[in-house]
Amino acid sequence: MPTRRDLLASALAALPALALPALARADGSRRLDNGMTEITGFLDRVEARGDTNVLIVTAGGQEWTVDFPTPPANANDQPIGLALHPGMELTVQGHQAQDTAWRMRAARLIIDGTPYEL
Repeated sequence: MPTRRDLLASALAALPALALPALARADGSRRLDNGMTEITGFLDRVEARGDTNVLIVTAGGQEWTVDFPTPPANANDQPIGLALHPGMELTVQGHQAQDTAWRMRAARLIIDGTPYEL
């Protein structure tokens, strides 16, 4: 007869298997409690379009287009701590576009554990 400890251990072991499909989707995104979408992937390139930048990020095998405003700059016109380069891994949190599956407007970038509010 299984003990309470055995039952608890098997129940806890099953939790990640039950929770993962609800959190992560096949396109590399997941829905956050605050209604935003989060993706983690690798930066392919950065494009400047007026006062908006566009990141092309590959996450979960999909190419995402991420719009974000120009980050705040210091007196020397350099982004505050934000350095983007192709190949880097980053997490993007923001609002997914209604008209296309793999486009979002970033509210936050997370690079090496450091969040950058946009």
